[in-house]
Amino acid sequence: MKPVDWKQRKWRVYMLLILLFAVVKSTVAAECRTDRSQLDPATLQRIDDTLGKVIPSAGNPPGAGIAAVLNGEVIVCSAFGYANLEHGVEITLDSRFEMASVSKQFTALAILLLEQDGKLELDDLVRDYLDWLPDFGYEIRIHHLIHHTSGIKDTFAQLVLTGRSYLDAYWSNNARSLLERQRSLNHIPGEEYSYTNSGYFLLAQIVEQVAQQSLPELLEERLFVPLGMADAKFRSSPTQLLPRRVNSYRFRRGEFSPLPSNAAVVGPAYLHLSVNDMAIWAAQFGDPDSPVAGLLERMIEIKPLKNGSRNRYTYGLFVDHYRQMTAVTHAGGWLGFNSYQQYLPEQKLTIIVASNNQTIPSKDVVHSLTDAILGLDAQITPDADDGDGPDQQLLESFAGLYETGKGDYKKVELRNGQLGFLALPRRKFHPLIPDGPAWFRVANSPGEQIEFVQQASGEVAQYLVHVENGPTLQRMRVVKVEPEADELEQYVGRYFSEELETLYTIRLKEDGIVASSIAFGDILLKPASKDGFTGVFWFPTVRFLRDSKQTITGFNVTMDRVRHAYFRKIDW
Repeated sequence: MKPVDWKQRKWRVYMLLILLFAVVKSTVAAECRTDRSQLDPATLQRIDDTLGKVIPSAGNPPGAGIAAVLNGEVIVCSAFGYANLEHGVEITLDSRFEMASVSKQFTALAILLLEQDGKLELDDLVRDYLDWLPDFGYEIRIHHLIHHTSGIKDTFAQLVLTGRSYLDAYWSNNARSLLERQRSLNHIPGEEYSYTNSGYFLLAQIVEQVAQQSLPELLEERLFVPLGMADAKFRSSPTQLLPRRVNSYRFRRGEFSPLPSNAAVVGPAYLHLSVNDMAIWAAQFGDPDSPVAGLLERMIEIKPLKNGSRNRYTYGLFVDHYRQMTAVTHAGGWLGFNSYQQYLPEQKLTIIVASNNQTIPSKDVVHSLTDAILGLDAQITPDADDGDGPDQQLLESFAGLYETGKGDYKKVELRNGQLGFLALPRRKFHPLIPDGPAWFRVANSPGEQIEFVQQASGEVAQYLVHVENGPTLQRMRVVKVEPEADELEQYVGRYFSEELETLYTIRLKEDGIVASSIAFGDILLKPASKDGFTGVFWFPTVRFLRDSKQTITGFNVTMDRVRHAYFRKIDW
């Protein structure tokens, strides 16, 4: 018998593995081949011109991935820029982008799969599955988590209040630990929409409890593998090795610097997709032959609030409008990553964009590409105007600070002749579109109108928010106060939150009072109203509380997605 040549056999096996790898790679890449035969030359030119404006012409900056599907055919499949600037690694069609909150639709779909299996119902109580969640005194059901109507506070926002940075390691056990300590809700379940990542973390926990497998395992088995989404992967731990993972960057002072993602809380985010995956997923929308066609139709059904008003958040997706067209969307943002998905059902167009830096705003790219594909540029018609423009003196009378009724403030500002909301304290300007002398529409909030109410004296003391099929909300104007140093002295002291296990010290300094912590140092609190102050974006609105003797007993902090985080005044 001829002796076995083990060296030669090893070499053959090695070559066979290389060939198999090449076949797999070519198969995956083939998923994203474009077919533009349905497009005329003018449309092709508009698309190429739009992409030309997005893709950097010089340097080695971070980049993006873009996939667009029209009438079931992939018409754009593009990857550009760098995944890793330090090592000069380029973004390719199989590079994995952190999709941030665009991940939520997949978590909602997993819940619907389990409902389809008869293993749960959306009306089930959350505590029937997760008995460790505190009893807030109200029934919180699975559908409340899906539609962001549970009232549960956002753990990521609370994380910042504890003094930790978004760059710190943050795992699922940290999220659970924060939720176990909660004692109050933002609102009664079902009565309001309030976006919270906590709800989708809890949904992932329910999936694991019911299916006896993790959310990533269930989705890989029942969605990603059957659809051929070969690169789709959740990052379940900050230490998890994920090949071809794109890094995150920010642009500051003329240069890019890394923003490493050290968090991994499965459910609300942390799904990674390649451009190949994006194209496959985009093609499922509007396709009657898709294995998930029925579930996707279900996922865009609207469930109203208790009072019957419209809640535009469905199953990990928003049902909105873009230029009077129905648009099913979701945005994602985490550190330098930003992503945006938009599906136009009537136009059968789906676009998904993901970027690893904020200099390429995914939402704007999606909108520009939508306009190019549908040829909408020439169809833009400005609102009718009588030629005189709005009364600037009248607009000026509307400007000021108003109470929202949720523990924080809304600032109305006149900027370059345009009235708008100024989101405090980041100072992002949101224009108001005139509908009459004292009536305005809110951009990106269909069915919502603002009416400024003038008194007989001509002064404006409030504005009303008219919500289509919902209640009218009253926002009262704040009478600004300028407390003296001796008045500010009463706020000085130490304040502790049992929910957050966090301490802040209020001190009096030359500029006024500051909230001080080991993590943040001094945060200057600016007077806004009686006992009310504004700070920085992670500590935006502070309202001091008094007992019946008018003694200060504590304060509440209200920020985006967290209302009335209570800090009790304690002895020195």
